[in-house]
Parts: sequence; structure tokens; C-alpha cells
Amino acid sequence: MSGLKIPLSALERGEHEVDITVPETGLRPEGAKALEIGLTRIQGRMSCVDPRFVFIGTLTGEYLRPCDRCLVATQVPFSLDVIWTFEQGPAPGLAEAAAESDDDGFVDDESETVYFDGSEIDLASQAWEELVLFAPSKTLCDEDCAGLCPQCGANRNTAPCACGGEPPAAEFGNSGFSGLVNLFPDLDPKRSKE
Repeated sequence: MSGLKIPLSALERGEHEVDITVPETGLRPEGAKALEIGLTRIQGRMSCVDPRFVFIGTLTGEYLRPCDRCLVATQVPFSLDVIWTFEQGPAPGLAEAAAESDDDGFVDDESETVYFDGSEIDLASQAWEELVLFAPSKTLCDEDCAGLCPQCGANRNTAPCACGGEPPAAEFGNSGFSGLVNLFPDLDPKRSKE
């Protein structure tokens, strides 16, 4: 039995404490793309609130990603407070969900309930979902990161690059639209009017 799989028999005696540290591979579902995280600590308490089971806890660890500007390995700590609700049995169908909705068509908190079969509750899939949803979309080693030189690729955080970092004016121009002058020569403001 994994520390993330809680047998229902353990919950018959009351609350069940969870405090486990797992690697990313212990949480990742089969076929899912790897998530760049270190060890994740899952702490909390599972209790029975008939007919549901509720886990209240915290996920802590670090995302391990390259900086989006300079590509240096960066650690981004996370601490997530979670509340997960589980219920044994099949998930209700759309007709049952519609019957439980109020007059405005909103379904109550049943949609947040995770349904399971068997005699144990597996926390791994819920932990994985939280970590994927909370993953940062942009990672910086420092707010003032200068990034890489676009010409020579030197890390401008460690030392200035030898090339000066400026593209040749004739090759690139000073605007992303400078290539349009070749497509529309009649609109070139530098061209003398005859």
C-alpha cells in the first residue's frame, strides 16, 4: 500500500493523518507528460463525512524549471492549501446533475466531488491535478533578469557580451515592420518624391 492510498478501513476508526514526501513519478498518471518538480510533501487529514470523505491539507515543494530569459535552472517554491471531496460509487450522469441544479441552471458542489471504486482512496491523481493547474506560466530566476544576448547568446546576468548585443542596423532595421518597405516601396518615407 502506498502512503497516498488510504484504505476505507482506516477511516472507520476516525480521521487518518497523511504526511508523505513523494517524487514526481509517484504522482504522474500513466501517459502524462513529466512535470518539472522536485519532491512534493503532502500533509493533511482525511475524515469521513457520510457519505463523503474529505481531505484537507497542503502540498509543498518546488518547480524545477529553466528561467524563461536566461535558461538558468531555477527553483520556484509552492505551497498549496487543498480540500478534496471523495465519494464511493459511479459519478452521476448528466440527467442526474441537471435534476440537482437550481432554478438558474447551476449545479451544486457535486462537480467538485471525485468518485472512486474499490476499498481505498488514491490521493495521487488529485495532487497531480493541483500541481499541473498551479504550475507557473512564466519562470524567472530574478525579476531583474537581463536574459541572453540575442546576437551571441551570452548570459547578460553574469557579464556583458563582447558583441554589445545590438543587431546590425542594415540587416534588421529598427522595427519589426522594416521588411514591409520591400513589399511596398511606394510607402517608403525615405524615398524622395519625384
